[in-house]
Amino acid sequence: MGGKPSSTSQAYVPYRTAALKCGPYTQWQYRASIAQDKAAQALEHSHRPWRMTHDPLVDWVVQALRRGWTPKMIAGRLRLLYPEDTRMRICAESIYQWVYSKAQKWRELVQYLPRGNKKETKTLGP
Repeated sequence: MGGKPSSTSQAYVPYRTAALKCGPYTQWQYRASIAQDKAAQALEHSHRPWRMTHDPLVDWVVQALRRGWTPKMIAGRLRLLYPEDTRMRICAESIYQWVYSKAQKWRELVQYLPRGNKKETKTLGP
C-alpha cells in the first residue's frame, strides 16, 4: 500500500501524551481537536438568548421605564433589590437593545427613554 494514509489510519489519531518522550517542560501540548471543541463550545454560548425572557424582569423593566427611570437606574436598582437572583439582572445596554428591537416595537417603549428619539440608522448613498 504505502503512500498517503487514509482517514481511518493511525496517522489521524491524536498523539497520546504518554507516548511522547519530551520532558517536564513540554507536558502541555497543543491539540487541534481540543481547540476545535473549545471553539465550538464558545460559538454555542456566544449568541445566548435575550436576558429579557424572564417575565418578572420584563414586567419590572417596563413599569420602571413608564415611571421615567433610565435604563442605568433600572440596572442598578435591580442589582440592589435582587442580589441573589441572577435572572433579575440586566445591564443598561441590554435594556436599550431590547427596547429598540423589532420584537418589542409594539410596546412603544422608546418614548420613555431619556431622549425619547427613535434610533438613528445609517443610510447608504445620497
